[in-house]
This record gives sequence, structure tokens and C-alpha cells, in this order.
Amino acid sequence: DADAGMTCSTSELSCDGGCVPNDSTHCGACGSPCTSPAGGVATCDATDAGGYQCFLACATGTTNCGNSCVDTQNDPNNCGRCGHSCVGGTCSSGSCKSWVVATTSAANADLPGPRAGNGTGHFAFATDGKNVVWIDQDQGILEAPTAGGSSSSIVNLAPFQYSTTVFPGYVALESGVVVWAMGDVNNGISIYKAIEGATNSGSLVASLGTVTAGDIPFGLALDAAGANAYFLDSYNSANSNPKGPGVFKCDLMAKSCSNLHGESTSDVALADDIAVAGSNLFWTEASTGSVWRANYAQNSVSQISTTAVGPCLLTVDDTYVYWTEVGLADASRGAPESFNVRRVPQSASTPSTPTYVVANEGTPYGLATDGVYFYYSELDPSNNWFFNYVPIDGSVQPKSLKDGQEPVAIAAAGGAIY
Repeated sequence: DADAGMTCSTSELSCDGGCVPNDSTHCGACGSPCTSPAGGVATCDATDAGGYQCFLACATGTTNCGNSCVDTQNDPNNCGRCGHSCVGGTCSSGSCKSWVVATTSAANADLPGPRAGNGTGHFAFATDGKNVVWIDQDQGILEAPTAGGSSSSIVNLAPFQYSTTVFPGYVALESGVVVWAMGDVNNGISIYKAIEGATNSGSLVASLGTVTAGDIPFGLALDAAGANAYFLDSYNSANSNPKGPGVFKCDLMAKSCSNLHGESTSDVALADDIAVAGSNLFWTEASTGSVWRANYAQNSVSQISTTAVGPCLLTVDDTYVYWTEVGLADASRGAPESFNVRRVPQSASTPSTPTYVVANEGTPYGLATDGVYFYYSELDPSNNWFFNYVPIDGSVQPKSLKDGQEPVAIAAAGGAIY
């Protein structure tokens, strides 16, 4: 304890009846030691403000991260820089390496049809950085922790069996809520939900009924609170023209769905997709080449791009909305299928001219963004797979993130790409 009335020098403390120096035992206050971590030395030094505080000097080759000396070349919690976690992967040469999150059996590893985009094959898959969820048509809605583990860590949130008349569509995950869409040749579109991590917790939210019989829900997005789900009714399994075209909102608590923005059958197409960012809802209208925004906080609906060419595969970050524009193969011209990725600001007050992020690539399969980089997987005309990334402004040429695999679905969250 400090002793009142004892006079010590400015570099000393009055402690236990005597004057002691400000050092690693008493730094700035009596009984306040400085602790030296492995690979470092703690010192007590004067500050510009006139006091004393602990400082950490790390050994050569290590970095001070949160008062710990670490080697950012191989520390999985501080890989390449402080605070950069590799989640379930290892760190080598300052770069996180990929890891297996989950492995299903070869006999029961079926994924549903493409999420959007002229048969481009973007599959139903979602993550919140803690878990990944996907649809297995022979088992149900499956979930696994992103850190990885044994096959026993896979949770079946809602078992079901695929049939020729009832088929799963898409899956979304936010705030502990998992939502998926189902199509039914006889009974129409239905929306279901489950609780993240809870086995057999699936339950029906609402059904659109026979007025959407045979319609296929495309795109599925949840708001940040996991309270409302949004999807598009844009295709019919029998004749391509949906019976109930439009942009739908499903209130998960009220267990009801409503058509927010009716579409004509000529406006919607198989390629359409949907995404949520804050109070804004975005969707594509592939047939007219438009990208739409609805701000329900302001009760406004507007087009933010009218010059897109077959927009599909929509994704968002905090500032921009991104989509792919797919050019189908044309044998008469010897032109293979290709796609571009373009973006516009979410805040655009009038239709804006989109800028290119990626140009003239092959067949798109998945896309995601973390607000810094844009990630996409593709199959080139020679049937070679690529998993690439590029700055979100498209300022440099794409680089390979991981080759030698067939990434049919990707998602970004929690500082990792899945």
C-alpha cells in the first residue's frame, strides 16, 4: 500500500513504508507488476504524460499481439497479422491453409439444383462464421461447425427425403435461425425454419399453397435478425412460367408470407437471385436486365441498374451490390459460355452504370465477398476449375486462392471463405 506523507523522488513510489523504484514489480502503482510472456521482456518505462506503464519488447521474429509475443508466420490465431485467425486451419509462412469442415459419405452427398443463373450451378450453402449449413437431398438440412471435426459433429436439423414431386430449393442462416425453401408439384412453395445446432428442430413456417403448384423458389435471404425471409417465385418446373411470380417476404414469427413486389411472367426468369443488406433488399430481373432495391425503412422500391445483361448470382457487402452477367455459349460463333461480375453502390439514388470487378471468365459456380475481396469459382472452357479472388474494385487481375478442387458453392463469414 502507498504510504501517505512519505516523500519519494519522481521516479519512485511510496510503498510499504519506503520508497521503491517504478520497475517491473511496481509499475505506476504499488503491487502492479509487469508480466513477461514467452519470447518477450516486460519493462516499466516513463510515459509522455509523466507516469509509468508496462511495455513489452518482443524477441526478433515475433510480434506483440495483445501483450503476447507471437510468430505471425505460424500462429493460427495471428496468422500474417495480429488478430487474423485461421479458425480451423493451420498457419504456414503467414498464410492460413484450408481445412476440412465436414465430410459426408459418398452415397449420401447429394446437393440440390443450382441456386441461380442459367444452369450455372450455384448450390444451396450458407455460413455465419460459426457453422455451415447445406442441403443433402437424401438426408435433410445438415450443419457442421466451421472449425471442423469428426463426422459425428454433423447435425441433421431437419431430416427429409427427396422425391420427384417435392424438392428443396435454397438455404439461409442468420442469428441462429436456419431457413430453407421447398417446392411441391402439387401443393406449391413452402418455407421452413430450424434452430441452429438443434437436431430435428425443423418446422413449417408457411405455405403459398396450390396457387404456386410446381413453382420453384429461387434465391433466399434472411434479414440480420433472422426474423424475415425473402425469396423469388420465378420459375415453374412444368412450363417455366411461374404461377405466382413475385418477390415474397415471410414473417417467421407470424408464420405468413406476402408478395411484396408482383412481377409479370415475362419479367422473371430462372436466373433471378436475391440478397439483404441492412434495411435494403436487392434482387435481379434477368429478363429485363435490371437490378432492384427495396428500402422498407423508407417504403421505397427503385431500380439501381437497368443496363445489366442477364443479371444473376447476387451478393452484397456493406457498400455495394454485385452480380454476374452470363453470356451463354454460341456454337455458331465459336463462343464459349462466359461471365462478368459487376457492381453498383447500394445507395444509388437513380439507375447507375455498373463497373466491372471481373471480366470474361468461364462458367460461374459460386461467388462471395468479405467487403475487401471478391471471391468466385468457375469452370473454364477446357473444363478446368478455378477458385479466384480479386479486390472488390477490380483494380488488379484475379489471383488463385485454391486450385485443384471443384468448389461448386462458396460463402464468406467470420474472416474465412468456405
